[in-house]
Amino acid sequence: MKTRTWLIILGLCAIIFSWLGYQSHNSVAPQDVSQTAGWKTYTNDLIGFSLKYPADHTPYIEVDQQNNKLTPATSQDGSLTIADNEAKVFCCEPATLSFNTISNPQDTMTGAKDVVFNGRNAKEIDGTGALGSPYKIIRIPVGQFDLTIIENQKSALLDQVLSTVTFTK
Repeated sequence: MKTRTWLIILGLCAIIFSWLGYQSHNSVAPQDVSQTAGWKTYTNDLIGFSLKYPADHTPYIEVDQQNNKLTPATSQDGSLTIADNEAKVFCCEPATLSFNTISNPQDTMTGAKDVVFNGRNAKEIDGTGALGSPYKIIRIPVGQFDLTIIENQKSALLDQVLSTVTFTK
């Protein structure tokens, strides 16, 4: 009788820990504010979101390779990118976090899992992050658009930026 009771208890514990692990893996929690102290805030009025980024970085929409300059994103742009290391934007393959709008999305993101991203229902695909393939894709319905976020490589800094996203619409 004791063995059966212990097996039931162990089984219940396994179920509870599995559920807790699933919840923590499928939800992006906001970042601790102290880790982003001194960061700037970018707000996109067109799409309806804001994010924090390091003060020495630039949310950009275009790269001017000839002049080694980034064209800063405005509050009305339908896309923006943030690079982990901006110097690599001009010479190499930097880790980037890109935000793009899709109106009337046709694809269903085959293989995507349902997640909650900072309070919003979303779809997410985790990849390997090899050259040319995204590490992570998140699609969130936001008003008349779907906001698609693509992280092309694993980056602690970009994960921090991603965790600061809040929705204004």
